Amino acid sequence: MSNFAIMADATCDLTKELSEKYDIITVPGHLVFPGNKEIKAFLDWETVPRDEFYADLKKKPDEYSTSPANVEEFAEAMGKPASEGKDIILMTISAGMSGAYNFALQAKDIVEKKYGVNIKIIDSMRFGPGFGLMAIHASLQRAQGKSMEEVAAWIEENKAVPIWSEEMGQNVVEFKKDNSVFQCWLEDEQSLILKLQTMKDNRLAGGAFWKNGQDKNSIWDIIITYMR
Repeated sequence: MSNFAIMADATCDLTKELSEKYDIITVPGHLVFPGNKEIKAFLDWETVPRDEFYADLKKKPDEYSTSPANVEEFAEAMGKPASEGKDIILMTISAGMSGAYNFALQAKDIVEKKYGVNIKIIDSMRFGPGFGLMAIHASLQRAQGKSMEEVAAWIEENKAVPIWSEEMGQNVVEFKKDNSVFQCWLEDEQSLILKLQTMKDNRLAGGAFWKNGQDKNSIWDIIITYMR
């Protein structure tokens, strides 16, 4: 296996088992509970049961908040593989949604100067399972013996940009490879508002959404607004 580390911030939604299986180092962000109790944000639900968390979030949406790892935390996380002489690919949540990418860039300079390694910071341009799958595919490329430069180039080549479709009422990601066209339809705030407004306009009793645990806090703000 090529001797470089693959890292991703916790918004990649990889479980501990998947992170270990594919040798991906996850950098946690922060989750702030009511009363300003703060924990490191991992997808393991060890601090609070999932159902209990979402039930309380629905009651107190304004009392929860999240934040990414800061510069010092990114530097500390990258420092561990760097101290072993490993180069690093670190992927972050979309820079349009979080400050994680810019924090990681600042941490990159600190770690490269201290350890003399090569670090590539990549904006995944996504969050959640799509981000996690990208990290897993990067790991599979590494397992095939690809160099860090080759894996980084593969990530850049395959991170298609979502485009809004008026016809579908959703953001759609499309890319072509080997004479085939691949598409992925994304459910996000913009598409969810359209569905919820349709529910409200037609006086429907409620709505169903997929999938609990693969969402952002802002999604619940929207749902609660339309469900009142």
